Amino acid sequence: MCSKSYITHPVASSSITINATQCTYSATAKMCQRSSSELTTNRICTIPAPAAATTSCYKYSVFDNLRTNGLYCSDLLNEATCKSSYVHLINGSRHRKVHMCEWVSSKCMQSPFGEYCPDAMPPNIFFTMMDDLGWDNTGYRKRPLNVPPNEIKTPHMDALVREGIDIHRHYSHHICTPSRASFLSGRIPMHVLDGYSHACGDEVGAVPLNMTTVADKLSYEGGYMSHFVGKWDNGARYWEMMPTKRGYDSFLGIFSKATYSYSHLSTPAAGFEDSNLELVDFWENDSPAYSFANSSIHQELHFRDRLMEIVHKHDTSRPLYLHYASRHPHVPLQATPAYVNMYKNVSSTSRAMYMAMISMVDDIIGDVTQALKQKGMWKNTLMIFTSDNGGFVDRDHACAPEVTFSNDMLVRESSKFGTTCLVETGGNNWPLRGGKYSLFEGGIRVNTFVSGGFIPHGMRGTSIPKNIMHVSDWYTTMSRLANVHEFDYKGNESIIKRSRGNVNDPNYQWARPEDKIVPPVDGLNLWPTLSTGAASPRREIFVDKNVFLKGKWKFFKHATTVSRNANGGPLYPNETTFFDS
Repeated sequence: MCSKSYITHPVASSSITINATQCTYSATAKMCQRSSSELTTNRICTIPAPAAATTSCYKYSVFDNLRTNGLYCSDLLNEATCKSSYVHLINGSRHRKVHMCEWVSSKCMQSPFGEYCPDAMPPNIFFTMMDDLGWDNTGYRKRPLNVPPNEIKTPHMDALVREGIDIHRHYSHHICTPSRASFLSGRIPMHVLDGYSHACGDEVGAVPLNMTTVADKLSYEGGYMSHFVGKWDNGARYWEMMPTKRGYDSFLGIFSKATYSYSHLSTPAAGFEDSNLELVDFWENDSPAYSFANSSIHQELHFRDRLMEIVHKHDTSRPLYLHYASRHPHVPLQATPAYVNMYKNVSSTSRAMYMAMISMVDDIIGDVTQALKQKGMWKNTLMIFTSDNGGFVDRDHACAPEVTFSNDMLVRESSKFGTTCLVETGGNNWPLRGGKYSLFEGGIRVNTFVSGGFIPHGMRGTSIPKNIMHVSDWYTTMSRLANVHEFDYKGNESIIKRSRGNVNDPNYQWARPEDKIVPPVDGLNLWPTLSTGAASPRREIFVDKNVFLKGKWKFFKHATTVSRNANGGPLYPNETTFFDS
């Protein structure tokens, strides 16, 4: 199958045959071209020739007129020189991994999709998404001199921003699940999910099964080893919805929105149909994580250990995509004593716990980045840090066991493991207006930065203050960096499948709920902006069906209800949070 999908090294002729189509090198266009009208219907043979071989064509085949890939293999190599890498094969609508020849050229060959031209392999990607992180809840977010200094301690994030790029206008959704679905699918929430999706109660799941995920792209087309650690929140009703069935090679984490950090019991906020059930939500790959059942270790530290294990065991001959979806600082608010003591002088218990959880994640990020450096991987790593929405800014609440609660799980958890807060409180998005659940900036404009050795030297220590970016854009950006196209071939197949029936027939039945037309990928490629400082390709965002953002303006449809809409202050709690709901 290697000969069916490849670009070769230079061949000794100026004309080659690709899929029975004659391609001829054009000195004018400086690329291999077909002279027929087919050139407009297929991307075969439109690859710029590299400088090292200006008179040679490169074989490049696709599976059909709508599907392309950027996988490299040489038919000139014998089996003995082939190494472990990946190419995806089409077998019906399923995709599986097989060996292909690793790119061994020492020359930089132009990618079929432009912009990025690797000389060895694509970058490792360390993607971190925090949960309900407030805009003002990081140490690197500097305050004016006349404002009290921030109490939060995030030295590792601060250092990464100094070495990377601080992105000031990155937008997510105003609640958890749509932001995660948007990242995973490359669609804006309006085109994939714009409301809640419960872990076991949703037929379709946050991302329909006929959508290709970013992990599918990187693993099956780009040759990455992909691992997911943390909060999934993208559907778990069916076997096919699990992370290991959506492109990831391994998974350790929770399926729902929230669990207690020690017992791993789901909370009322978890999204299960019956909130009174005592369900343990902690999974390893596609099975319950039984080996962690009797542990008294904080859940986030289990995540840290797994992240470190993945880095230490990774085969560096292949690129790594490591996804850390922290549950912090989402409720319930719980942290280990060492981090709680860091904020013992903060008068608000909920705020102290909230900040302690952020500092825990900061140290975990520091541990993982240090492990990548020790393994020699950091110099070719792109780290992306963001949040699913803004911080929650509801009024201050007492925590257990300071006061007595009727919730049995909360009482048991707090009595055994210490202070536990179950109400969404403690965040701060100052000077932005509103917070989680709000369509104002505090709810959807989130802390985001990129860092790592893959960032060009000229862009390190800079910021992007005005360019608009969206969480869905990482799908396309990461795909392009992996030298694969963002086109959703699986979604296209579902459209073809649907066309075999007459949807106007009142008796027409969908084969399954997910067998509906799939919107195209919305994500845009941010890498030219991040690598050169060029203007962002994104100019506007449909935040949801009632809100449209363009430039510095945000349009609200008449009578749109906006909650959590007050202007907060530099310290939480303040006078606005007590009435902001």
